[in-house]
Amino acid sequence: MMALLCVTAWAETVTLYYSGKETTNMTGNNDAALLGLDPETWEVIGSKGASNMLPGLNNNGEIRLYGNADGGNEITVKLLNGSTINSIHISFADVSNYRNVYVKVDGTAVTASNGEYQINSTSFVVGNANTSSTQVRFNSIAIDYTAETAAVATPVITLDPANGPYYEGTSVTAKITCATDGALIYYARNDGDWTLGNELTVTATTINARAVYLDQESAVASKTVTFVPPVTTVNSIAQFNALPDGTDVIFGIPVNTIKQKDDYLYVQDDSNGMLIYGPVGGYVYSHGDVVHATFRGKKTTYKGAPELIPDASTFIAPYSSVAMTPVELTPAQVNLDNVLRYAVIRRATISDNKIVVGDESVAIYNGRFNTTLPTDTEATMGQTVTLTVTPDENYELESIAVTTVDAQETEPSGAPRKAAENIEQTKTGDNTYTFTMPASNVNVIATFKEEQVTAIGDIKADSHNGLRYVNPMGQVSNRPFQGLNIVIDGNKTYKIIK
Repeated sequence: MMALLCVTAWAETVTLYYSGKETTNMTGNNDAALLGLDPETWEVIGSKGASNMLPGLNNNGEIRLYGNADGGNEITVKLLNGSTINSIHISFADVSNYRNVYVKVDGTAVTASNGEYQINSTSFVVGNANTSSTQVRFNSIAIDYTAETAAVATPVITLDPANGPYYEGTSVTAKITCATDGALIYYARNDGDWTLGNELTVTATTINARAVYLDQESAVASKTVTFVPPVTTVNSIAQFNALPDGTDVIFGIPVNTIKQKDDYLYVQDDSNGMLIYGPVGGYVYSHGDVVHATFRGKKTTYKGAPELIPDASTFIAPYSSVAMTPVELTPAQVNLDNVLRYAVIRRATISDNKIVVGDESVAIYNGRFNTTLPTDTEATMGQTVTLTVTPDENYELESIAVTTVDAQETEPSGAPRKAAENIEQTKTGDNTYTFTMPASNVNVIATFKEEQVTAIGDIKADSHNGLRYVNPMGQVSNRPFQGLNIVIDGNKTYKIIK
């Protein structure tokens, strides 16, 4: 790889002198141009001190500093670009008694060595050191300094198209600019040779660029471009479900929201339903909301059912909502072909961990609706579910609970499934309850206990007309109370007292 020598500093000498044809005085402003220096680079300002005149400029070329007992004239010289003044040499006029001068750097006096004053700063002051009206006269000051030029701007690399992802086989153009006018731009792919130019087609992962101006070289700019395998466009959920796991997809169609809860977003189109599991840009989707086309993700399968691991950056807020009608299924139709559809099973009861309609049933196993398929299947239920509890003989219901599944497995993304949540039930009869099916799977847990003979309390025989009595031998009698008697009313036992 070729590299140019970068030279940014060198020694330079300029001379401060007066070449005017008329005798005059300094102005008190920047007189660099009046004294032979570039006012863009130098600042030269004269001051009176206690004298009544500014430094004089004689038509014979002399520069005169007027003296005063309380302090005479001074001239301050400053290098504006921040470079360093190394040293100065003052050339005096012929008259030796006009040479009593001082030189100060940052307020400190410096002395001459072999006629030179070491400055090593960006500025210095030359002043009249006499304590009388005696002048100082000199013809010029030779200034040795380190010349520097502004650094060449680092190039800027922009890509077209500006934003990825960039897919293998697609064309990406890199354009390179530099803020330094007239600079030559060079680029290199990865660690290859430098090529003169400011535009190229990207075929490598790294682009390097630099600029050269007047033998000076900028810093190297770099940009890395990552190419990824092509994305597959799908135009239906059924098409998505048929793809192999690991496929990167982009949906070319919108889909409708069935239900969203935490990281679970159930959606469907006319062909089928699916689960989007993972963050979707922080957006909240309600039932019926439209998830816009062009959302992306990776296809995976969990428990036999297809899922999309989403690219959260590709989702936007829902832009409309539509009414959705659930597809009617029978228990026998709950299988992997329609497991994630927005569905309803009508005229169903739940008994012995099964959803039952006539002779058909779907088993509830670990909160999942199961058929005889070897892989668990899932269903998303949006309607009211009725639970009918039928205890065995001599048993009664003790408690019933409906909870979301608290599986110990992990999601395809590696995150654990959400913790179980209790679902509220409403008692609608002696042994019937209803609840609203959530977006997630559920466990229905019922516990039973043996019936217990319970004494409700003593009953006054005279206050209950129509009670039938039994004697200690168990014979039913309508005769008045005769000692300890009991009455059997259903499955409850009472003691009758007089």
